[in-house]
Order: sequence, then structure tokens, then C-alpha cells
Amino acid sequence: MNTGRYVLGSIVVFVVLFFLDYLLNEVLLSSFYAANAACMRAEPYWLAIFLGELIFAFGFCFIFLKGYEGKGCAEGVRYGLYIGVAFGISTSMISYAVYPLSGWVMLAYFFGYPIMMMIIGAVFASIYKPKAPASM
Repeated sequence: MNTGRYVLGSIVVFVVLFFLDYLLNEVLLSSFYAANAACMRAEPYWLAIFLGELIFAFGFCFIFLKGYEGKGCAEGVRYGLYIGVAFGISTSMISYAVYPLSGWVMLAYFFGYPIMMMIIGAVFASIYKPKAPASM
């Protein structure tokens, strides 16, 4: 493993993920959250969000490396799709069943998270390069 590239890639993935999550939740879904303010915290715990997304970014990238094939961005997009389906789509369906979410919000999560995961997968795959073999 190229530790330097892993750390750099994980940090970049964190920044991109934080931005994409902001776009989805604070821009696209802001009217939903405003209309359902009684169900939400008055002010989110930003430290918990920050740490949760940081842990996710490093874990996402680490798991990617376990199956790394060196096939470039397409490999990252494919991996992101797998993670997006496994976690994003399933979680959005469960959340829809449990919380008073509108169909629109569920669809935003349903499609938004897999797209986000494909983007960050491509970002990491484009940054990560294995260590070059030692020359003799």
C-alpha cells in the first residue's frame, strides 16, 4: 500500500464527500428540512458530522484498496456504485419506512448517495497509485 497516497486520497475524498453531502442536504433538501424542523435538532452537531464523514472517507478508501486492481477511474466508479447500492439505497429505503420522509426525499437519497459514492470512488481511484517496485 502506498500510505502517502492513501492518506492524501482519503483527505480529498473527505472534502469532496463533505461538499457533495452539503449540496444534497443543505441545498437540494433544505426546504424539506425547514418544513420538518420539529423533527430535527435546532442546530446539527457539526463535530459529529465532521468526524463521521472523516471516518467514512478513510474506511471507504481502505476497503477500496483491498480489492484494488489498478484499472483507474472506472474501477472507482464501479466500487462507488457497489457501496452506494449497499448502503445508500438500502438506508434510504429503511429510513423511508421508519421516518416521515416524503417520496421526493427518499428518491433524493436513493439516487443521491450512489451518485456521491461513484464520484468519490472515481476521485480516490484517480489519486491512488501503488508504490513503484523497488529497482535493483
